[in-house]
Amino acid sequence: MLEMEKTEKTMAEMQIDLNMKHEFDKITEEGHKLVPASGPGRVGMKNLGNTCYMNSVMQLLCSTKGVGASYADRAQSIFEAFATASSSSLPSGSDTKPQSSLVVQLAKLANALVHANGVPKEEVVVGEEDQGNEEVQGVCTQSISPNMFKTLIGRGHPEFGSTRQQDSVEFFQYFLEKISSAEKSESSLLPDSFKPLSSEFTFQFEDRFQCSESKKVMYKQREDNVLALSIPLERATNLEEIREYEERQNKRQKLKAENSNGDSSLHDEPKVIPKVPLHACLDAFVQEEELDDFYSSAVQKKTTAARKVRFKSFPPYLVIYLRRYFVDASWRPCKLDVSVDVPDSVDLETYRSTGLVPGEEELPEESDQSGQEATVKPDEGIVAQLMGMGFSENGCKRAAIAMNNASAEACMEWIFQHMEDADFNDPIQEAGSSSKSSHSVESLSMLSAMGFTEKQARAALDACDGSVERAGEWLITHMDDLDRAIAELEEKEKAKSNPTFQQDGAKYEDGPGKYNLKGIVSHIGKNTGSGHYVAHLRKCDKWYIFNDEKVA
Repeated sequence: MLEMEKTEKTMAEMQIDLNMKHEFDKITEEGHKLVPASGPGRVGMKNLGNTCYMNSVMQLLCSTKGVGASYADRAQSIFEAFATASSSSLPSGSDTKPQSSLVVQLAKLANALVHANGVPKEEVVVGEEDQGNEEVQGVCTQSISPNMFKTLIGRGHPEFGSTRQQDSVEFFQYFLEKISSAEKSESSLLPDSFKPLSSEFTFQFEDRFQCSESKKVMYKQREDNVLALSIPLERATNLEEIREYEERQNKRQKLKAENSNGDSSLHDEPKVIPKVPLHACLDAFVQEEELDDFYSSAVQKKTTAARKVRFKSFPPYLVIYLRRYFVDASWRPCKLDVSVDVPDSVDLETYRSTGLVPGEEELPEESDQSGQEATVKPDEGIVAQLMGMGFSENGCKRAAIAMNNASAEACMEWIFQHMEDADFNDPIQEAGSSSKSSHSVESLSMLSAMGFTEKQARAALDACDGSVERAGEWLITHMDDLDRAIAELEEKEKAKSNPTFQQDGAKYEDGPGKYNLKGIVSHIGKNTGSGHYVAHLRKCDKWYIFNDEKVA
């Protein structure tokens, strides 16, 4: 060891030096010089080990009015309410530590990011090339380490609780689910006039189905919090440039093959990337499609139908997810190398649903006797195709039912969007049957013998369709927040038993479908399992980049 000599720096050492000097990655800004920023709304979040996906999403969420007004501005009130509740009103046996309260942790995080309260300043180390630059002289930065928040939000989750890289969209939806549950179970910490955070992003689609034989229509509403758009490469605005580039590339490859000695003049030119406007993605999303195996109650058989998607409501903030990932011929996940031009503002009112219009006739509702026949059954051929790709049987059946047996490709897209759902691999309950009506004494006794109460045992069996083994795992997984998990289950059951709950107008805010660009979360890399996330946010008509703890 003493005789060894230090060689050139490794990539890891160079990365460490880069972070210590606080020099920003110029590649993300096409080589522009960036000026470090700090202060309220310009506080960075340190990377705790592949947590850039969480940092980028939380920076975006904490820049919204809902988080600012409900959590950042009311942080002190939430802390005081928690201190009072933990000493008196919370049930005995509950975990009353602030580390276990997601409402408290979100208030703490939002207060630091939005108001920079309690965040120390660090002076930027200036490089030699910036010695004469007055813009960076004496500049300080601010950042926090969201250790408690990361531990709590990832607790019990096999992926978000790990140190592996994750998908930002999946985390966004997971976070909304967790905070919605926390807001219900910890409602005493929030004011009576509190508006659920998820309502800022939740909206409704309306699907219109028209039977090809009877021409009668059916309208169905469904809830979502992300507008997932496919990117139609055939709508690129530079198709001619791409074609010419590919021709030049083919000629260049032929010349290289013929010239065995190698010709230094035959260098590859920069790749021409397709440029697709955002409105092309929106038009492709609302385009009418034809469905096979559609059960029509008018003709009492399966036939084809035309399906069209429109917006039933518009939320205050619309989150758009561009589907860049696809599966190639060898079933490997790949990422589209494409540029999507996003305008500063969009008007989506033309995509709003009009509902049943004069002259349209609705498909008749099925009677109770024939209702089970009208239930969509998963197509065995589609299920077999999906299972051949490595997905579980129950997950494939759910995809086929959700997409009305449209096609294997459509079902596969659904799987990619919902494969992280908690019930993705659960058995599908047959129409008319219910496993939640009663549970055997033996099942309850086995779980009670593990130290759980009868209420906890019943809730676990309800969540796992009566399976004792899975119920035991469910109880152990939710051990740290069992009361909260049970409250969430009860809320879901209430929603199922009361259909009007899902259609409650208070749940879906509906405003004009006109939006201004607020921020962008970008992924740099070839797949979601690696790479890096950064966020760009507009603040006071200026754009800032949030690259973990670096803000500029």
